[in-house]
Amino acid sequence: MTFLDTGILVGVLLEQHPEHAACLEALEESEAPSHFAHAAPDLEILTP
Repeated sequence: MTFLDTGILVGVLLEQHPEHAACLEALEESEAPSHFAHAAPDLEILTP
């Protein structure tokens, strides 16, 4: 299991993020990505 911090998830979601490619690569290379549920509200402000 690989823990992905909110910063990684934000980088994955925002294509214009300066670290988008690196964040996407980290997600794609994770066999079992995981995050803490408390990060969900952080992501909610980014998605309509």
